[in-house]
Amino acid sequence: MVKEPVHHSEFGKTLHLPEVREGELLSVLHEFFEYKTVPLSSSIRRFGEESEGPYLDIEFKDDGTISTIQGHLTEAQKTALSAHISSILIENQKQVVGQGLGFSAYHRVAGFYRYKDFFQILPIPADAPHAPMLMAPHPFILQFKYSSCPNSSINGYRRMEKTAKLARILNSLSTNPISVHPKYTRHFWGILKNGEISVRLVQQAYGYSGFVPELADFSFSNQMPSIKLFPTAEYYDPSFFSEEYEQVFPDLIGQYLDKVLSLIPEDSEQFTLASAWFAQVAEMWPASRSAALIAVVSAIEALLDHKYEICSECKQAKYG
Repeated sequence: MVKEPVHHSEFGKTLHLPEVREGELLSVLHEFFEYKTVPLSSSIRRFGEESEGPYLDIEFKDDGTISTIQGHLTEAQKTALSAHISSILIENQKQVVGQGLGFSAYHRVAGFYRYKDFFQILPIPADAPHAPMLMAPHPFILQFKYSSCPNSSINGYRRMEKTAKLARILNSLSTNPISVHPKYTRHFWGILKNGEISVRLVQQAYGYSGFVPELADFSFSNQMPSIKLFPTAEYYDPSFFSEEYEQVFPDLIGQYLDKVLSLIPEDSEQFTLASAWFAQVAEMWPASRSAALIAVVSAIEALLDHKYEICSECKQAKYG
């Protein structure tokens, strides 16, 4: 018997597959079932009571996407769940401006750059914590349009995703590494100098008083200088250096962004993967130059046409 596609199944329709993003759907299910979840196997997770209904058993494929859905819900519970998902992930979506924080290695952001009505870069306020030395990640603000929903946790993930994507695009176009906070919490040993030197295990984090994650519109930036743009051939010359130790861009950055942000979905996915690998180069370089080189090669391979040809030397599928 041919298994019915999951989005056409009874529960698939209740959960509005494939109208919603699966990661966001799982967040809504966690909330709806009051965070009562239990793994039934390495690939199946139960949402709901462990031994009694209501519950949903969701099986996942190796790539993390949903494979099958089974469970027990009354008709009233199905209706309530369907309406809840629709309210959060389909209806009540509004375009607002989100804010995230990026970091420019070695060069501080001293001006603004605006790309159409899509995003803009701003320096952090004067009274915010600034890096006291040159060789440091210098924070800056990324403002961007994004779709907000009634769930604050999902909005946080959406802003984090948009911030990371924009930072990786800018990192690919900039000669100065641009990054964001790591996705997961990191701790490290650090030296604190408060009168006397002390060693502490501290959490990697940055923020400042007055920072808000969401705005009604872009911040007014006409009263601050623009980020300087240099002729593209000069900017990408290996000997180019920004004498003011400020973040600068090539004068064709707008055209490059036009190309990147207008890619068809398949090509956009390739570029996203390539930029994610390329973002690891600066991260890996201090620990291992050979690992950084592997990240560069992986970024290039992500942009290639992955036709499964057989290598004449090792007889294995290329890119397989």
